[in-house]
Amino acid sequence: MYVIVWKYEVSPSQDESFKSAYGSAGDWATLFSRGSGYIGTELIAVGPSDYITIDRWQSIEDFERFLTGNRADYQDLDEACAVFTVKEELIGQGLADVL
Repeated sequence: MYVIVWKYEVSPSQDESFKSAYGSAGDWATLFSRGSGYIGTELIAVGPSDYITIDRWQSIEDFERFLTGNRADYQDLDEACAVFTVKEELIGQGLADVL
Protein backbone atom coordinates (compact mmCIF):
# COMPACT_ATOMS: atom_id res chain seq x y z
CA MET A 1 0.00 0.00 0.00
CA TYR A 2 1.15 3.54 -0.77
CA VAL A 3 0.21 6.29 1.71
CA ILE A 4 0.40 10.07 1.62
CA VAL A 5 0.17 11.96 4.94
CA TRP A 6 -0.58 15.68 5.21
CA LYS A 7 -0.84 17.90 8.29
CA TYR A 8 -3.09 20.97 8.28
CA GLU A 9 -3.63 23.95 10.53
CA VAL A 10 -7.20 25.03 9.85
CA SER A 11 -8.63 28.50 10.19
CA PRO A 12 -11.17 28.19 13.06
CA SER A 13 -13.88 29.85 10.99
CA GLN A 14 -13.36 27.24 8.24
CA ASP A 15 -13.36 24.08 10.39
CA GLU A 16 -16.65 22.61 9.15
CA SER A 17 -15.88 23.41 5.51
CA PHE A 18 -12.44 21.83 5.89
CA LYS A 19 -13.87 18.64 7.40
CA SER A 20 -16.46 18.46 4.64
CA ALA A 21 -13.81 18.74 1.91
CA TYR A 22 -11.12 16.56 3.49
CA GLY A 23 -13.15 13.84 5.20
CA SER A 24 -13.51 10.26 4.01
CA ALA A 25 -16.54 11.16 1.85
CA GLY A 26 -15.45 14.71 1.03
CA ASP A 27 -14.42 16.53 -2.11
CA TRP A 28 -10.89 15.12 -2.11
CA ALA A 29 -12.06 11.54 -1.66
CA THR A 30 -14.58 12.03 -4.44
CA LEU A 31 -11.86 13.29 -6.76
CA PHE A 32 -9.43 10.51 -5.76
CA SER A 33 -12.12 7.88 -6.34
CA ARG A 34 -11.74 8.52 -10.07
CA GLY A 35 -8.39 6.77 -9.81
CA SER A 36 -7.97 3.04 -10.04
CA GLY A 37 -6.27 1.77 -6.92
CA TYR A 38 -7.59 4.44 -4.56
CA ILE A 39 -8.38 2.81 -1.21
CA GLY A 40 -9.57 5.73 0.91
CA THR A 41 -8.83 8.79 2.99
CA GLU A 42 -8.84 9.18 6.74
CA LEU A 43 -9.15 12.54 8.49
CA ILE A 44 -7.78 12.66 12.04
CA ALA A 45 -8.12 15.59 14.45
CA VAL A 46 -4.89 16.08 16.40
CA GLY A 47 -5.72 19.38 18.07
CA PRO A 48 -8.37 22.10 18.14
CA SER A 49 -7.46 23.37 14.66
CA ASP A 50 -4.98 20.69 13.56
CA TYR A 51 -5.71 17.69 11.38
CA ILE A 52 -3.88 14.93 9.57
CA THR A 53 -5.08 13.19 6.43
CA ILE A 54 -3.92 9.78 5.30
CA ASP A 55 -4.61 8.96 1.66
CA ARG A 56 -4.24 5.28 0.77
CA TRP A 57 -3.53 3.86 -2.68
CA GLN A 58 -2.77 0.33 -3.82
CA SER A 59 0.54 1.53 -5.29
CA ILE A 60 2.54 4.62 -6.17
CA GLU A 61 1.85 3.84 -9.82
CA ASP A 62 -1.90 4.10 -9.19
CA PHE A 63 -1.44 7.49 -7.54
CA GLU A 64 0.83 8.75 -10.33
CA ARG A 65 -1.66 7.60 -13.01
CA PHE A 66 -4.42 9.42 -11.15
CA LEU A 67 -2.33 12.63 -11.05
CA THR A 68 -1.46 12.38 -14.73
CA GLY A 69 -5.11 12.04 -15.72
CA ASN A 70 -6.58 14.52 -13.24
CA ARG A 71 -3.93 17.20 -12.71
CA ALA A 72 -6.14 20.17 -13.67
CA ASP A 73 -9.01 19.08 -11.39
CA TYR A 74 -6.51 18.37 -8.57
CA GLN A 75 -5.05 21.87 -8.90
CA ASP A 76 -8.48 23.49 -9.07
CA LEU A 77 -9.63 21.73 -5.90
CA ASP A 78 -6.37 22.55 -4.15
CA GLU A 79 -6.85 26.25 -4.95
CA ALA A 80 -10.50 26.18 -3.85
CA CYS A 81 -9.58 24.55 -0.52
CA ALA A 82 -6.68 26.89 0.23
CA VAL A 83 -9.04 29.27 2.06
CA PHE A 84 -9.67 26.61 4.72
CA THR A 85 -6.11 26.36 5.97
CA VAL A 86 -3.52 28.57 7.61
CA LYS A 87 -0.76 26.05 6.94
CA GLU A 88 -0.36 22.68 5.27
CA GLU A 89 2.62 20.37 5.30
CA LEU A 90 3.39 17.10 3.59
CA ILE A 91 4.46 14.86 6.47
CA GLY A 92 5.50 11.93 4.31
CA GLN A 93 4.64 9.45 1.63
CA GLY A 94 5.71 5.97 0.85
CA LEU A 95 5.02 2.29 1.12
CA ALA A 96 3.29 1.02 4.24
CA ASP A 97 2.42 -2.49 5.31
CA VAL A 98 -0.45 -1.51 7.59
CA LEU A 99 -2.12 1.80 8.34
